Amino acid sequence: MVTTNLPAGTVGVAYSDALPVPHLIAPYQWSVSSGTLPGGVTLSSATGKLTGIPAAPGIFDFTIKVTDARDQAATASIVLQVNSEPYPSASSTGPAAGTVLKTVGTGSGEVSSGPGWSYSDGHVSITGAGAIFSGFKVSGFGVAVLANDVTIENCIISAGGQSVFPVSVEADEGSNGNPITALTVRNCIITGSDNNMNRAAACIKDTRGAATGILVQACNIYWAATAIEVHAGKLLDNYIHDLVCNVAYGDHVNGIKVGGGTNPMLIQNNTILNSNGQTACIALLQDHAPPAIAGKTINNNLLAGGSYCIYGGQSGAQYAGLPATSTAITNNSISTVYYADGGAFGPVTHFAPGNSGNEWSGNVWHDGPREGLAVPAP
Repeated sequence: MVTTNLPAGTVGVAYSDALPVPHLIAPYQWSVSSGTLPGGVTLSSATGKLTGIPAAPGIFDFTIKVTDARDQAATASIVLQVNSEPYPSASSTGPAAGTVLKTVGTGSGEVSSGPGWSYSDGHVSITGAGAIFSGFKVSGFGVAVLANDVTIENCIISAGGQSVFPVSVEADEGSNGNPITALTVRNCIITGSDNNMNRAAACIKDTRGAATGILVQACNIYWAATAIEVHAGKLLDNYIHDLVCNVAYGDHVNGIKVGGGTNPMLIQNNTILNSNGQTACIALLQDHAPPAIAGKTINNNLLAGGSYCIYGGQSGAQYAGLPATSTAITNNSISTVYYADGGAFGPVTHFAPGNSGNEWSGNVWHDGPREGLAVPAP
């Protein structure tokens, strides 16, 4: 029996391929006689076509049997490799499978406090150093981080309104108001309450602009004018989408906004989709200048939309042209799903490749007529 290797599939990406037609007499009847198809993929018994959206990576060996009009049969051994999804999606972010969420509140069966945190006056306050806030559903109000080394994980947090932040990073109350220097937010769904008047102003926001050591990882974030607004740390493997521009609130829409500073920051392997032709997927801005922006790395992200996909940190006249330095924009994929040039006006602006320590390399078009080609430096 001959083994046929089919074209590889990718988790979360639609797959379609026809099996080889045998030298028999049509019509044919196709079936799987042994082994297992990849989850999410089905075989048409009439056409012999494999279609669907693979759900998990792996190498799948199975045997196909085909019977013809005279009840003659043939079999073929098939190998189909499914690769891991190239960028984060809803299926690879948010609470871990099997997580049972407890609702925060004061109603029957709800939880209003735990080690290092409490709910009162319409919000959750996390005040205990090293507190772990895990496995909770928070709806209609925010979570304020007021201590160092806090972990928020496997939660669903939704809140919205003109100036509402579902997760706000404040100062360390236990250390006389000093800046937060360590915070982890991972495997959470963080959203506004709806996609209009109750969108979140920012789903995760450093309200003082001074926090460092922040890690946001594998979160599904949507229904916000800005998904994440922090200025130092690591933003990894997040799925940011369905951003909202509320004209009544004067929104400037960003997937990730970095308002300045020279503390190191890594923005890597995120999917950021901004269907609005306004502001950016990732914006390095000089809101807190001086000092000028430095030490930021934007690597291996999938970006689509905004007025530009990336604002690169070089300031305008309002800050006397302060330069962005030691800023690397590398190996990103720019999608044309919303605009032919990635963003409404292009893939990148306000980036000076010649500045000290700056790098522009490996950035390519993700799709469209230039798929796989390099995105030229600005």
